[in-house]
Amino acid sequence: MTSFRRLSLYATPLLLILVVAFIWMQILRPLAISFITKQIPQINTAQNIFHLEIKNINLSLLKLQFSVDGIDVTFKSDPANLSPLHINHINAQLDIFRLMVGQIAFSKIILDGAKWSYSIQLKKSEKKITLPTPILFKYLEMIPIDRVIATNTNLQLSIAKSNAQIYLEIPQLTITNKKKELALSLNHLNAEVIQEKKNPITFNGHLNLLLKTNDLQIKDLNLNLLDSKINLSAKLHNIENLITSPEGQILAGLFRAGTGY
Repeated sequence: MTSFRRLSLYATPLLLILVVAFIWMQILRPLAISFITKQIPQINTAQNIFHLEIKNINLSLLKLQFSVDGIDVTFKSDPANLSPLHINHINAQLDIFRLMVGQIAFSKIILDGAKWSYSIQLKKSEKKITLPTPILFKYLEMIPIDRVIATNTNLQLSIAKSNAQIYLEIPQLTITNKKKELALSLNHLNAEVIQEKKNPITFNGHLNLLLKTNDLQIKDLNLNLLDSKINLSAKLHNIENLITSPEGQILAGLFRAGTGY
């Protein structure tokens, strides 16, 4: 084999990669970003629920990633109680194995720096409140997302009737889609409850739960409050009517610091 033929064997794949990279960076990537950007105004006008704004979109062919910076969501339906939702960064990772068989699915989506506040209006209502779990599990298998990870999340809940403010800092929240069930893991929660003319209450802890069609399993709820530590596990049934008619078993333990009981 001549030196020229050997050189061509090495050079041809490299040249092909460079051509593909050039086509992606100069033609396909700008077209894809432009197409996605043009869909946002159509999404905003097609429904009366929210208005979406995005600062920047980026696509990586090599990493099979889709990322978005500066996301702002303004709610149209209830702006008095729902403040705008801001997310610093979203990164979505395509599943390469399902992509190889022609399926578009995300192995994980990471949301970083979400900030949101919500005003809870406590009103008496004769209408029975139910949770939409049947609809959720009807479409759960169709959702092409395996995991959603939220990092550095800040939430503020306002309870108008009692003039209470609840501030939540969540370093990491993970929701895993197991198709027939949802697993939720919340680590290092920090919370502060402020009520008028009362001393603030702070606590921290973690939570692991599993949501099924008809069951909610709280595998581990651990809270550190003042000088006490609360451990709780539970299995609740009839999840659709959990708010108005809770059913199930709860196992709880209360420990005081330095006592062991």
